[in-house]
Amino acid sequence: MVYNDDSVTISGLMSNTTYDIYVREICTIGDSSRWVGPFQLSTTCGVYMPNYSEDFVSFLPDCWEIANDQSYIDGPSALGASQWGGSTVFGGSARFNLYNTGDQDWMLSPTLDLTAGGYELVLDVAVQAFSGGGQIDMGSDDSVTLAYTEDGIIWNELKTFGVSDSLPNTIARQSFMIPSTSSSVRFGIYASEGIVDDAED
Repeated sequence: MVYNDDSVTISGLMSNTTYDIYVREICTIGDSSRWVGPFQLSTTCGVYMPNYSEDFVSFLPDCWEIANDQSYIDGPSALGASQWGGSTVFGGSARFNLYNTGDQDWMLSPTLDLTAGGYELVLDVAVQAFSGGGQIDMGSDDSVTLAYTEDGIIWNELKTFGVSDSLPNTIARQSFMIPSTSSSVRFGIYASEGIVDDAED
């Protein structure tokens, strides 16, 4: 595209994409200056339409975010460093180590448009011993909460996993109907070690 102006608005760009931009001062026929560039322009993440899936083969996936030490009630705010990480145990996965008292972090999905309604969220979950990957229970007040938000402020719980769920150390598929029909839904997975210093790791 070529524009003869001091500033331009470029439409039709894809979200979460980096573009090379070139500029030149004179661009008339028979009298053109040299191109200068490239200058890189990166677009922000857009809104995804279902069906959407993430296999976590790489971590942190594009357009996902993590937040460090934020409570469930307060919601995520300090985006950046977190104890969430990636793992290749199941070919690709996100993991959180429930061991140190007070650890509580968020992992956040991209924004999805669910206006058509009738969607469900399907995820694979497992609990493994930190050393060796064997069977282990979660600690007495360990929890992992799956929630969604329509406004980034109020979080609606879909499921909280705890010791009573007796999750296996191999993949257990879970599915949850999503009541929202908002055009801007984000999902969050909030992991908390709780306040009890359990021995389970």
